[in-house]
Order: sequence, then structure tokens, then C-alpha cells
Amino acid sequence: MTKSKRNTLIESAGFVIISKLVLLGSGFIVTPLLTRTLGQSAFGVFTFVVAVFGIIRLMSMVGFFDSLRKHIAETDDIDTISDYFSIGLIFTTISGVVVSAIGIIVMLYTGADIGAPATSIAFIIIFGVISGNAYQISRSLFHGIQQEQISTKIEIVRNTLYLIFTVIGAIVGGSTGALVGFTFSFFIASLYGMSLSHKRGGISSVNIKFNKQHIDKLLRYGSLQAVGGIAAMLLYKTDIILMGTFTNSESVAIYKSALLSAELVWVIPSAIQMVLLQNVSFNYSSNNIRKINNSLTKSIRYVSIFVFLTGMGIFYLSSDFLHLYFGPNYVSASMPMRILLLGTILLGITRVISPALQATGWIKHSQIGSVLALTVNIVLNVLLIPEYGATGAAIGTSISYLVIFASNTTIFYFTDMKLTDRKLVPKLIIAFSLFSLLLGGLNSVIQLSPFYKILVISSSGFLLFISILIPLGLIEQSELESAYNTATTYITNAVESSDLVTR
Repeated sequence: MTKSKRNTLIESAGFVIISKLVLLGSGFIVTPLLTRTLGQSAFGVFTFVVAVFGIIRLMSMVGFFDSLRKHIAETDDIDTISDYFSIGLIFTTISGVVVSAIGIIVMLYTGADIGAPATSIAFIIIFGVISGNAYQISRSLFHGIQQEQISTKIEIVRNTLYLIFTVIGAIVGGSTGALVGFTFSFFIASLYGMSLSHKRGGISSVNIKFNKQHIDKLLRYGSLQAVGGIAAMLLYKTDIILMGTFTNSESVAIYKSALLSAELVWVIPSAIQMVLLQNVSFNYSSNNIRKINNSLTKSIRYVSIFVFLTGMGIFYLSSDFLHLYFGPNYVSASMPMRILLLGTILLGITRVISPALQATGWIKHSQIGSVLALTVNIVLNVLLIPEYGATGAAIGTSISYLVIFASNTTIFYFTDMKLTDRKLVPKLIIAFSLFSLLLGGLNSVIQLSPFYKILVISSSGFLLFISILIPLGLIEQSELESAYNTATTYITNAVESSDLVTR
């Protein structure tokens, strides 16, 4: 296979953002349908089992998703890439079965409501984990060769199938049916990913005779990455698990609605995080620190602007959003959601810094911060959830996000990487403070029904924010025009190239 041209950072981010928006769109459709179809109790059960599934799947990956895309990005040799791919696929299949068995036993030991016989849930989880791991391995290949548009196609297929199968499953079989649909979407997407790995990724076959040096290289980085990755996943899921252990399924549903709303601010940060690791790895292997600094500065600026714009909008419109989106029974999630937003905004900014630390030799230091944050999260949630429920979980989780932010920004200060614009942080603080005050005042003045209030506040808030950013030099009119033109081009290309059946 002839190695395809690598995407630039902006191109890579564009394709990943498309997939994230599709994920967001499918989630926006699925979630209210599930909350209304299943009811609070069954939705809480579904949420709990999916959280357990996510932890098991990440543990069984042992950091291979990040390890593969990092090491594949550093080579052009197709035989080496094929060997990496084979190692990842076989290893994560075996570990998927083993870790699933252990995870299921632990889940049953907690005594939480799982909504179906243990054997049924066990089969669903094992089937889903093996399929999900194969799906991730195929995506890591295309991220590694920096052909993110192909990984995007695989993810779009998965998200579309998730939308269809989960809702149908919920209608037919309640929470268990929804879980079957959820896992089956991974199975079909994994088959599609494997097909593209052969047709577009140059993987002719799966090797069972591995190069020992390749195994060692992948496992060394993967195991280090797994520590932070598992800590991060547990950080995102421990609150749900503990809510399911200490409270009832209705409380889990309330908290999940707050969590889903607060995590909307991560759409752009998670896309940038996805592409920065291989981009920084490629430039770091060429000792091009200047290019890394430029990419990081621009990424931090854009991500900070996005998370604060969306975060403050959701913060002030929390009750209206919850009432309109989830239903009147979920308005009580407003306070937990506001508390969570304080942490998710900071963690959104940290998502840009984390991959840069991982790719430049600071991974162990970064993992220490993740483990510390996880410890804080578990301790605070165990102490606060029994007494304060969803609000207690939100406090514990938000504080743990603050720990990660403080840890990674401190580590970043001691690296060779620097922001190319020294005035960036002060300008961001000024813009955010001014915007928060003005948007809060605007929100208190406008009294409309939830739908119209969200429409008016979001549109006027966006224009207000832009009018603050431009005079401060945080964004230029040419950048807005360029972003619009680029987005139009990406969407057009994605539509034209999404011949999912014929290719």
C-alpha cells in the first residue's frame, strides 16, 4: 500500500469534529426518546449498565487505542503497521473476555439493579466488549496514519446504528432491549471497520507471529496510558456506579441527565484531544517544538472559547433546558448540573494539554494527576452521595476535575512547551468574566417559555460573546469566515465520500 498523505492538524480536527457532532446529534435524539420510552427507573438501569460496560471495555483495551495511533503515526512501513494492528486486535479480544468476566462478577457483587437475569447481562457485556474493542482497533489504525476521515466514517456508522437499534430495543424489550441494541451497534461497526482496514488501511491479513519488539513497545506505552485512561474513565463513571450503589435508579437517572448536559461542553475539546496525540508525536519525533507550541496555543484558544460559550449558556439555561429536553421530572437536576459545569469547563481546557504531555515524555507525571483526581473523586462521592445524592456526586466529581486541571497545567509549566501568545490567559479571563456578567444579566431580564428563552438567549449570547472576543483579539473576522468556509467544505466532502455501502 502507498502511504496516503497525512492530514494537517486542522484537517484532522475537522473530520473528528464532524464525528463528534454526529455523536452529539444522535445522543440528542436518543436520550429524550429513552427517558420517555423507558421511564426514570429503567433509564437509570440502562445508564448504570452502560457505565459498567464502558469501564470494562476501557480496561480490556489496556491503552492500545492510544498506543497504536501513536506508534503507527511514527512509521511509514506497512509491515510494521500491519504487525501493530494484529497485536492490538488479538490482544484486546483475549483481554476483552477476561476483563469482562471479572467486571461482571464485581458488578453483581454490588447488588445494583441490572434489570435482567445475570446471565443475559453477562452475555450482552462480553459480546459488546469484544465488538467494541475491534471497532476501536480499526479506528486507531486510521488515526495513526492520519486519515481521520475514514475513522470518522466508521464512527458515524456506529452512532447511526446506535440511534436506530437502541431506540427499537427499548421499545421492544425495555432496558435490556436497549442494551442489546447498544452492543449490536458496536458489532456491525466493527465489521465495517475491519473491512475498511483491509480495503483502505492496507491490512491484508491478521498476523499471529508477532515481532517481540513491537509487542514490548505497544505494551510499554499502552500500559502507561492505560493507567491514566482507566483513571480518567473511572473518574467519568465512578459517580454513576456509586449513585447506583447508594441510591435508587430514579436518582441515577436524575444525575445522568445533569451529567449529559454538563458534558456537552466537551464536543470540541474531545475532538482536538483525539487528533493532538498523533500530531504532537509526529512533530516531536522531528524535534519541531515550535510547531507543537503553535498548535497548542491555537487549540487552547479555540477550546477555551468554545467551552466557556457553551458552558455559560447551559449554566444559565439549566432549568429550561432540562424541562424541554428531558421532561419536567428532570428539572431537579438543575443544581447538580450547574455544579458539574464548573468542573467540566476546566477539564475541557485540560483535554488539550493532556495529549501533548503524553506524547512528549510526561505521561507518568500526567497519570499521577489522574490517579490523584480519581482518589479524590471516590472519597468525596462515598462521603457525599449517601447524604446529598446527585448534588453530592456533582460536588465530588467537579472537585476531582479541578484536581486534574491543576495537575496538568502545573506539569505543562515545567515542560519545553510554551504558549506563543503570553497575553492569551489574561485576555481569556477578561473575556470570560465580562461575558458571564452580561449573560447573567440578560438571562434575568428575559422571561419566556423554555423553548423561546433558549432560542433567544443562545443566539443573543453568541453575538454578545463574539463582540467581546473580537476587540480583545481572541478571534478575528477572517477566522470566522475561514471557519464557516472550512466547515462547509468538510461537510460537503463528508457527504460526497460517505458511500458507506459501496466502499
